[in-house]
Amino acid sequence: MKRLGFLLMLALTALPFAGKAEDAPVSGASYEACSMVASQYLTTVQLLQQGLEPEILKETLPGLTEEGARRIDAIHDQVSNAGFLETYSGINARFARCARQVYEAQGEPQRGEREHHFYVCAGENKIRYEILLAAWAGGDREEVLQQLQPQHQVAANSIYDLYKDEGAVTVFHQLATELKQCLSTGHYRQ
Repeated sequence: MKRLGFLLMLALTALPFAGKAEDAPVSGASYEACSMVASQYLTTVQLLQQGLEPEILKETLPGLTEEGARRIDAIHDQVSNAGFLETYSGINARFARCARQVYEAQGEPQRGEREHHFYVCAGENKIRYEILLAAWAGGDREEVLQQLQPQHQVAANSIYDLYKDEGAVTVFHQLATELKQCLSTGHYRQ
């Protein structure tokens, strides 16, 4: 199990992502803000993965600001330079880091508060991301399952199966879709 933990940490630190000032803690950040930024970034990657060009995205996305257009270009550059796998992983790592910083500053929101919904989605996404990292790093499925709460074991088996059948990029795409579903409904599918 120590080996698996080491592999996860190695994978997290080895993955490139064009980190800039966005990686720094943001004063007044919230779980909702972390979630919305991650969702926008992941949606952009999914659309690029489906073959849409950045110019088309910038022309057709409603209410896109100049800053939003620059983000689309930055994500496109990241995909072009590092690939979809590393880009998805970098966004997930930054999302987990953002949520952790909010937790360190504010703790867990009260149940029933709007922020609690985003806190739960961030936590679920982090767990699923770590499961994928374990599969990607060659972690033994049974060893990973033993470390998880029962409610996460079904998701872990699904992630391992999809990873085996279709690879990490497909799993990242699925995790992005599930995160967006959680953000809109408050629930992950098992």
